[in-house]
Amino acid sequence: MNVRIRRYAEATNYAKVLTGVYNGIPKGENGMIIKYQEPAQPIKYMGGYDKRGNMVLPVTNENGMNNVTLPEVTVTPRNINLAGAVDRGRRTVGNMGKEILSATTPLGDIESAKDIYQDARSGNYGQAALGAGLLLLPNFIEKPLKALKRVGKKVVKASNKYPAKNLEVNLNPDRSWNMDKIHSDVDKGTKEAIDFLESDVKKETELYNKELAKRLGYEHFTPYPNGADRARVKVTPDYETITYPNGEFAGRVAFDADPSKDILQYNKHYNLHPTAYHETLHRGYYGMADKDRMPMGGNLFEHVKRKTNTRDFYNFKTKKLLVPENEAPDLETYNYLLIEGETAANTMELGKRLGLQPGQEYPGRQALEQMLKEFSESGNEHAFITKYLNMKHPKRVWNALTGKYFVYPLIGTTLIGGMSYDRNE
Repeated sequence: MNVRIRRYAEATNYAKVLTGVYNGIPKGENGMIIKYQEPAQPIKYMGGYDKRGNMVLPVTNENGMNNVTLPEVTVTPRNINLAGAVDRGRRTVGNMGKEILSATTPLGDIESAKDIYQDARSGNYGQAALGAGLLLLPNFIEKPLKALKRVGKKVVKASNKYPAKNLEVNLNPDRSWNMDKIHSDVDKGTKEAIDFLESDVKKETELYNKELAKRLGYEHFTPYPNGADRARVKVTPDYETITYPNGEFAGRVAFDADPSKDILQYNKHYNLHPTAYHETLHRGYYGMADKDRMPMGGNLFEHVKRKTNTRDFYNFKTKKLLVPENEAPDLETYNYLLIEGETAANTMELGKRLGLQPGQEYPGRQALEQMLKEFSESGNEHAFITKYLNMKHPKRVWNALTGKYFVYPLIGTTLIGGMSYDRNE
């Protein structure tokens, strides 16, 4: 009985120390996030016992004290009941581990999280615990690290949502090019672009923008009517001209009045599914004036005016979508996006990489901002584009990502079709 009393007293003291540490940690905004900084002197904890008689943190020095220095770690304190450590024993530590693992940024960068997850997955709980900064000794490591294994799986899955740039994405294990994958990705991206070019969403775009252009004085604005048919004309892609890693281009197209003579080039080091989608939109003259010759017997004035008005109108739309020039992170990239059709194709490519569908319903500013934030931090080869979109007008950005911007144009505070529209969106 005396042993139990002694153990209970020591464990209670241990719980009080932990509670004191918790109460002394600076609280973040709304008390939801705390960040513990490494102290100047080691914090000493008494060895404690749970109700089964197992020692908690049982490494002691010659004075019977446990010298533990807490590393910097971010935790979410909700549901962490430190005062209940004595009564909860292993279960309490397990819950603490889960809370630490589900914290906002407990694992550092994504690569560290992946390493920790792999350690936990392979059963190397001790190494994973060290990586996660969990102060749990062997008899308390396995349970929370199994939680880490579950959480880590979600972390890795999230990191694969928007894959980082990988210049070996099209290589076989023996380092040869996987041409089956390359051809499949190009065919897939080409088909999806053609489907969009002949979609109802694009037809609505043309109708709305045609009316808007007239009201703005671009009377000769003429969206290209046969984009899908033109893009459907087959050409044999060139995979050899742009072959260097980190090349300036993932793909490019050179136009000819005869679409069968277009030159289409792809860089095998890149993900060619969204790249082919992008270049095929160009081939269908999406968001740009066509390159067709004046028909025999046509009116030269009308031909020139049509192309000029079309080009000027799309340029007007483009500048409304992008950040002002003085806010652009890089002037060279900004000027690239001002090239005819580039902003239209790049925003649609971004929508494709985000997994959006043409005409998809607007989820609201907050959801869009979070989506773009995750993508911008993913290391994806197309992440640069997010920095050039003017998020003062989130609905406008969303429309561009889903094929509707160059759709629902703004006249005052109403759509041409009579639908209500917020001026700030």
